[in-house]
Amino acid sequence: MRSYFWPERAVWETTLRCNLSCRHCGSVAGAARADELSTAEALRVCDQLAEAGCRHITLSGGETLLRDDWPDIVRRLLQHGLLVGIITNGLALVAGGHNLHRLRELADEAPRLHVGISVDGLETTHDFIRNRPGAFRIAVSAIDATLERGIPAAVLTTVNSLNLPELRRLRDEIVFVRPVYAWQVQTSNFYGRIREHADWFLSPAQYQELAAILIESRRLRQVPRTEPADCIGYMSDAEPQLRDTTWRGCQAGIRAVGIQSNGSVKGCLSILDDGFVEGSLRRQTLLEIWDRPGGFAYNREFTPEMLGGLCVGCVHGRQCAGGCTAVSHSLTGATHQAPYCLYAFEGARQAAAR
Repeated sequence: MRSYFWPERAVWETTLRCNLSCRHCGSVAGAARADELSTAEALRVCDQLAEAGCRHITLSGGETLLRDDWPDIVRRLLQHGLLVGIITNGLALVAGGHNLHRLRELADEAPRLHVGISVDGLETTHDFIRNRPGAFRIAVSAIDATLERGIPAAVLTTVNSLNLPELRRLRDEIVFVRPVYAWQVQTSNFYGRIREHADWFLSPAQYQELAAILIESRRLRQVPRTEPADCIGYMSDAEPQLRDTTWRGCQAGIRAVGIQSNGSVKGCLSILDDGFVEGSLRRQTLLEIWDRPGGFAYNREFTPEMLGGLCVGCVHGRQCAGGCTAVSHSLTGATHQAPYCLYAFEGARQAAAR
């Protein structure tokens, strides 16, 4: 029997190498890490994920398709019965066509493979954020090429103050007119390159506007399903309209795990601070790291007394645990204090109206 702590979902940064230099990139991706896992090491990680009971894994980067052995990694994961997602900016997917061909072959072998392609605004905005002219058209062509080959695809959008005003047009002109299965929407964390663009962060009013757009989108269409990421919430009157599940706090180290390209393990890859590294897969197995006494203590040993900021004294504190750890840490330097909280913003608005 599995314990309550179980790495059901994993995100694996297979390489930090990237073919873009996006202005909002928290990872500051570009060059590969000097000590990235070899093919043999990566395949052992695949085996360990299966041994640990992982059900769903997302391969990210950098740009995961820049690893020459990415098909070997995907194939091994599929052979173990995992549901495998690949996140891509689209460039390496359509360049030359060989990666699309490999993707189709893998999907034929096991129908548990899907692709998420990032689109962060309409053409001018996306190209500016992605720091490359033509990036938008390439991303859209990658979506279409993936769908034409019968591979399930989703659109991923990271929202900031630049693209929020055109989010509805992006939805209506790009997402809703294609048979993608989901539109996943997230906000930026204050790590990496986006620190040079602090004015891109949403105000409380803009954050509430984003939530309203997401709720509207979910009402308009069941497929593709609009899926707010874990960085958006929490516990407000709108929560049941915002997501299908009940928010029960950050799942890093509880039901989720992140793996860096050098084998370092964290509760979540979005927490871009090496202070959250729990161990290395070069020295320990995944289960040894996962089961280590005292591991992932920021979540496994959470008590309401650990709450800070807006969350202190909140009636939902025990269940919510201060929202997304990556958002909290990137903006405040601490955990368990959500700087963006729909419940808190609702309360402030209601108090101001009295």
